Amino acid sequence: MATIIRNGQQIELTAEEIRQIRIEEHTNDIRYEVEEAVTRAEEDDLISFDSWADCPCADYESQDDARSDFIEYIVEHILDEEDISEEHAPLGFRFVPDYDSEVTDTAEEFGYLIDN
Repeated sequence: MATIIRNGQQIELTAEEIRQIRIEEHTNDIRYEVEEAVTRAEEDDLISFDSWADCPCADYESQDDARSDFIEYIVEHILDEEDISEEHAPLGFRFVPDYDSEVTDTAEEFGYLIDN
């Protein structure tokens, strides 16, 4: 077991609580990397969410909703690929995402890729 200090009190964490914290932090790390890749792609005029109302995958209220959903879709995809990799790939061959490619490939699928 591990202990943390919260509000000046020492709290012992169970193995399950530690596992959940690690999963949450890993997911947050992936989300950060995806958000950064999306921002780079937008700044480089590779993708745009201007056509958010035409996206066949969902009903959005705004461009921000479409962007947020796009990011979450990629995060979930990467987590799924990691799970598959851990279950089936030999040791040492774990899935390592290329965030920029994940963004542009998904943008093409969703119709957000800009034709240059």
